[in-house]
Amino acid sequence: MSPASPYFIRWQHHHLRRIFYFGLILVMMSMPSALPACFVGRTSRVEFYRQLVLSNAKHVSFRMAKGPDGDRRIYNKDQQLATRRTFILAPSISILASMLPMYPSNAACLPGDIRTDCIGVYKMPLDDAALNYVETPEQLKKFAPDLNWVPPIEYPSTYSAAVTQIKQQREQLDTVKDLISRGDLNQGGLVLLDVVPKISSSGKVIMKSFDTALNKERNLEMKQRAKRGNQTSDGAKSTTIDMKAYRFEYALNEVLGYLGETDVLIGQGLRGQLGVSAPAQLQILSSLDEAKREFDEMLRVIPEKI
Repeated sequence: MSPASPYFIRWQHHHLRRIFYFGLILVMMSMPSALPACFVGRTSRVEFYRQLVLSNAKHVSFRMAKGPDGDRRIYNKDQQLATRRTFILAPSISILASMLPMYPSNAACLPGDIRTDCIGVYKMPLDDAALNYVETPEQLKKFAPDLNWVPPIEYPSTYSAAVTQIKQQREQLDTVKDLISRGDLNQGGLVLLDVVPKISSSGKVIMKSFDTALNKERNLEMKQRAKRGNQTSDGAKSTTIDMKAYRFEYALNEVLGYLGETDVLIGQGLRGQLGVSAPAQLQILSSLDEAKREFDEMLRVIPEKI
């Protein structure tokens, strides 16, 4: 993959974003006031953060790469780069977690916790590995009793339901903008807390549907080649699905990134950290406009059916 190719540039962009997120976790873990420090014992605390890092590292991969036979494919997210970065990062995270002093704090929330206290603070990412620690109130009390438990986010059951839900959130972003424009940062932040998990859950269902359709089409192409007794196939349909999936994933990450930035800015505005209200509103609205622009780009690549 050439350093000048668009695939390398896009991969590099996601790589830098992921480094930023891991850096954010490291910084927050090194600051006693940045995370809930009510873990019952050092072992539980270290294991909780270790699983948190492992679940995040699974997302570190570039989707478009050349396979051994020369065609482009989607690599399993649990392989290659994810494995290497997990190996490098997990020990250091565990060490830092074990060094955290036990000070009370409310500077972290679970996704779907819609309270003013959760505006602009760290949201625990809940992938499969981390979900085992917070799925029930009893589990959360054992590993992080200072966190407020909320039911896990429900995922849309079908591709169609996911598309409908994600489109509805676009209208909600207009509501957020209207509230911020009128100076109601608190209500705008609360609406955003409800919107982001729904975008994230819908996006995951759509990505899974893309991957399923892509695998199905590639299997069909392989059977057709075997039936004809040759290896020639343009693979036009699978390539189209692949590129749509990549464009959607890229836009989804951009949307969630800008909305996360907007959430932080609203929190800073509520706490008076952005100065007077007018400049604060302009900063928030600027970030929100970027999120809406990427959201519209994302919607353009979502087919009604795959």
